[in-house]
Amino acid sequence: YILPEVIGTFREHFPKIKIELLISNSKKAMEMVLERQCEIAFIGFDPNHKFLKATPFSSDMIAPIINTSHPLAQNSPLTLKDLQSIPLILRQSGSGTRRAVEQVLNEKGLSWKSFNVALVVGSATAAINAVLSGPFYSFLSLKSVENHFRQHRLVLMHVPDFEPVHRQFFMVRGKRDLLSPMAQHFINHIQTAPTVSTHS
Repeated sequence: YILPEVIGTFREHFPKIKIELLISNSKKAMEMVLERQCEIAFIGFDPNHKFLKATPFSSDMIAPIINTSHPLAQNSPLTLKDLQSIPLILRQSGSGTRRAVEQVLNEKGLSWKSFNVALVVGSATAAINAVLSGPFYSFLSLKSVENHFRQHRLVLMHVPDFEPVHRQFFMVRGKRDLLSPMAQHFINHIQTAPTVSTHS
Protein backbone atom coordinates (compact mmCIF):
# COMPACT_ATOMS: atom_id res chain seq x y z
CA TYR A 1 0.00 0.00 0.00
CA ILE A 2 3.05 2.29 0.04
CA LEU A 3 5.36 0.85 -2.61
CA PRO A 4 2.99 0.71 -5.63
CA GLU A 5 2.78 4.51 -5.76
CA VAL A 6 6.56 4.83 -5.50
CA ILE A 7 7.03 2.19 -8.21
CA GLY A 8 4.56 4.04 -10.41
CA THR A 9 6.50 7.30 -10.23
CA PHE A 10 9.78 5.42 -10.74
CA ARG A 11 8.48 3.88 -13.96
CA GLU A 12 7.72 7.35 -15.27
CA HIS A 13 11.49 7.82 -15.41
CA PHE A 14 12.21 4.27 -16.60
CA PRO A 15 9.10 3.20 -18.55
CA LYS A 16 10.67 0.05 -20.00
CA ILE A 17 11.83 -1.36 -16.68
CA LYS A 18 10.19 -4.53 -15.40
CA ILE A 19 9.81 -4.70 -11.62
CA GLU A 20 8.88 -7.86 -9.75
CA LEU A 21 7.17 -7.05 -6.45
CA LEU A 22 6.92 -10.02 -4.09
CA ILE A 23 4.71 -9.77 -1.01
CA SER A 24 5.60 -11.73 2.12
CA ASN A 25 6.01 -11.17 5.83
CA SER A 26 8.98 -9.17 7.08
CA LYS A 27 11.01 -12.17 8.22
CA LYS A 28 10.71 -13.92 4.86
CA ALA A 29 11.60 -10.72 2.98
CA MET A 30 14.72 -10.32 5.11
CA GLU A 31 15.72 -13.93 4.43
CA MET A 32 15.32 -13.39 0.67
CA VAL A 33 17.86 -10.56 0.78
CA LEU A 34 20.28 -12.67 2.82
CA GLU A 35 19.91 -15.51 0.31
CA ARG A 36 20.30 -13.04 -2.59
CA GLN A 37 16.91 -13.92 -4.03
CA CYS A 38 16.20 -10.18 -4.22
CA GLU A 39 18.28 -7.02 -3.97
CA ILE A 40 16.06 -4.86 -1.78
CA ALA A 41 13.34 -5.59 0.76
CA PHE A 42 11.01 -3.42 2.82
CA ILE A 43 10.20 -4.72 6.28
CA GLY A 44 8.33 -3.61 9.37
CA PHE A 45 11.16 -3.70 11.92
CA ASP A 46 14.88 -3.01 12.23
CA PRO A 47 16.56 -6.37 11.49
CA ASN A 48 19.70 -5.47 13.47
CA HIS A 49 21.64 -8.00 11.38
CA LYS A 50 25.39 -7.84 10.76
CA PHE A 51 25.00 -8.69 7.06
CA LEU A 52 22.15 -6.26 6.36
CA LYS A 53 22.01 -2.51 5.94
CA ALA A 54 18.68 -1.08 7.10
CA THR A 55 17.53 2.45 6.28
CA PRO A 56 14.35 4.03 7.73
CA PHE A 57 11.84 4.21 4.89
CA SER A 58 8.40 5.22 6.09
CA SER A 59 6.14 4.67 9.07
CA ASP A 60 2.54 4.00 9.96
CA MET A 61 0.28 3.25 12.89
CA ILE A 62 -1.25 -0.09 13.86
CA ALA A 63 -4.55 -0.28 15.71
CA PRO A 64 -7.44 -2.69 16.36
CA ILE A 65 -9.91 -2.51 13.46
CA ILE A 66 -13.42 -3.98 13.24
CA ASN A 67 -16.25 -4.25 10.71
CA THR A 68 -18.75 -1.39 10.99
CA SER A 69 -21.60 -3.93 11.13
CA HIS A 70 -20.15 -5.59 14.24
CA PRO A 71 -22.23 -4.87 17.38
CA LEU A 72 -19.12 -3.59 19.17
CA ALA A 73 -18.28 -1.14 16.40
CA GLN A 74 -20.51 1.48 18.04
CA ASN A 75 -19.42 0.68 21.59
CA SER A 76 -16.95 3.30 22.71
CA PRO A 77 -14.71 3.25 24.53
CA LEU A 78 -13.62 -0.38 24.87
CA THR A 79 -11.02 -1.80 27.23
CA LEU A 80 -8.03 -4.02 26.60
CA LYS A 81 -9.92 -6.71 28.48
CA ASP A 82 -12.74 -6.37 25.95
CA LEU A 83 -10.24 -6.98 23.14
CA GLN A 84 -9.10 -10.18 24.80
CA SER A 85 -12.58 -11.69 24.51
CA ILE A 86 -13.44 -10.73 20.89
CA PRO A 87 -12.43 -13.23 18.16
CA LEU A 88 -9.11 -12.01 16.77
CA ILE A 89 -7.57 -12.43 13.31
CA LEU A 90 -3.82 -12.65 13.97
CA ARG A 91 -0.95 -12.27 11.52
CA GLN A 92 1.48 -15.17 11.27
CA SER A 93 4.80 -15.26 13.12
CA GLY A 94 7.40 -13.21 11.25
CA SER A 95 4.99 -10.39 10.47
CA GLY A 96 6.24 -6.90 11.31
CA THR A 97 2.70 -5.92 12.29
CA ARG A 98 2.45 -8.79 14.75
CA ARG A 99 5.90 -8.07 16.14
CA ALA A 100 5.11 -4.39 16.78
CA VAL A 101 1.91 -5.22 18.67
CA GLU A 102 3.62 -8.03 20.59
CA GLN A 103 6.18 -5.59 21.97
CA VAL A 104 3.44 -3.39 23.40
CA LEU A 105 1.53 -6.35 24.81
CA ASN A 106 4.68 -7.72 26.45
CA GLU A 107 5.19 -4.36 28.16
CA LYS A 108 1.68 -4.79 29.58
CA GLY A 109 2.47 -8.33 30.75
CA LEU A 110 0.29 -9.94 28.07
CA SER A 111 0.80 -12.43 25.24
CA TRP A 112 -1.37 -13.79 22.44
CA LYS A 113 -2.41 -16.60 24.79
CA SER A 114 -4.46 -13.96 26.60
CA PHE A 115 -6.51 -13.33 23.43
CA ASN A 116 -9.29 -15.18 21.65
CA VAL A 117 -7.35 -15.99 18.46
CA ALA A 118 -9.82 -17.27 15.86
CA LEU A 119 -7.51 -17.48 12.84
CA VAL A 120 -3.87 -16.90 11.93
CA VAL A 121 -3.32 -15.51 8.42
CA GLY A 122 -0.30 -14.87 6.23
CA SER A 123 -0.99 -11.40 4.87
CA ALA A 124 -2.60 -8.07 5.68
CA THR A 125 -5.04 -8.59 2.80
CA ALA A 126 -6.22 -11.88 4.28
CA ALA A 127 -6.68 -10.25 7.69
CA ILE A 128 -8.66 -7.35 6.19
CA ASN A 129 -10.90 -9.69 4.20
CA ALA A 130 -11.59 -11.80 7.28
CA VAL A 131 -12.56 -8.73 9.31
CA LEU A 132 -14.78 -7.49 6.49
CA SER A 133 -16.63 -10.79 6.28
CA GLY A 134 -16.95 -11.96 9.86
CA PRO A 135 -17.40 -11.12 13.55
CA PHE A 136 -13.69 -10.50 14.05
CA TYR A 137 -11.20 -7.72 14.59
CA SER A 138 -7.52 -7.48 13.77
CA PHE A 139 -4.53 -5.26 14.48
CA LEU A 140 -4.00 -3.54 11.13
CA SER A 141 -2.02 -0.72 9.59
CA LEU A 142 -4.16 2.40 9.37
CA LYS A 143 -2.71 3.11 5.92
CA SER A 144 -3.77 -0.32 4.68
CA VAL A 145 -7.44 0.30 5.51
CA GLU A 146 -7.81 3.97 4.51
CA ASN A 147 -10.14 3.12 1.61
CA HIS A 148 -12.30 0.93 3.85
CA PHE A 149 -12.57 3.78 6.34
CA ARG A 150 -13.74 6.12 3.59
CA GLN A 151 -16.28 3.53 2.43
CA HIS A 152 -17.50 3.10 6.03
CA ARG A 153 -16.77 -0.64 5.94
CA LEU A 154 -14.21 -0.70 8.74
CA VAL A 155 -13.79 1.41 11.84
CA LEU A 156 -11.07 2.05 14.39
CA MET A 157 -11.80 0.55 17.81
CA HIS A 158 -11.35 3.17 20.52
CA VAL A 159 -9.39 1.50 23.34
CA PRO A 160 -7.90 4.10 25.74
CA ASP A 161 -5.58 1.57 27.41
CA PHE A 162 -4.23 0.42 24.02
CA GLU A 163 -3.16 3.39 21.93
CA PRO A 164 -2.29 2.90 18.22
CA VAL A 165 1.20 1.44 17.84
CA HIS A 166 3.85 3.30 15.85
CA ARG A 167 5.62 1.04 13.34
CA GLN A 168 8.73 2.01 11.39
CA PHE A 169 9.43 0.54 7.97
CA PHE A 170 12.99 -0.14 6.85
CA MET A 171 14.53 -0.56 3.43
CA VAL A 172 16.95 -3.48 3.66
CA ARG A 173 19.82 -4.55 1.42
CA GLY A 174 22.85 -6.80 1.78
CA LYS A 175 25.60 -4.84 3.50
CA ARG A 176 28.30 -6.33 1.27
CA ASP A 177 26.23 -6.76 -1.90
CA LEU A 178 26.91 -4.70 -5.01
CA LEU A 179 23.54 -3.51 -6.25
CA SER A 180 22.59 -3.46 -9.90
CA PRO A 181 22.50 0.04 -11.43
CA MET A 182 18.71 -0.05 -11.64
CA ALA A 183 18.35 -1.11 -7.99
CA GLN A 184 20.56 1.82 -7.02
CA HIS A 185 18.43 4.16 -9.15
CA PHE A 186 15.36 2.85 -7.33
CA ILE A 187 16.91 3.51 -3.92
CA ASN A 188 17.84 7.04 -5.00
CA HIS A 189 14.27 7.58 -6.21
CA ILE A 190 12.79 6.37 -2.92
CA GLN A 191 15.01 8.67 -0.90
CA THR A 192 13.79 11.69 -2.86
CA ALA A 193 10.17 10.65 -3.50
CA PRO A 194 7.78 13.32 -2.09
CA THR A 195 5.12 10.69 -1.25
CA VAL A 196 7.37 8.79 1.15
CA SER A 197 8.73 10.06 4.43
CA THR A 198 12.12 8.57 5.27
CA HIS A 199 12.28 10.16 8.70
CA SER A 200 8.79 9.71 10.17
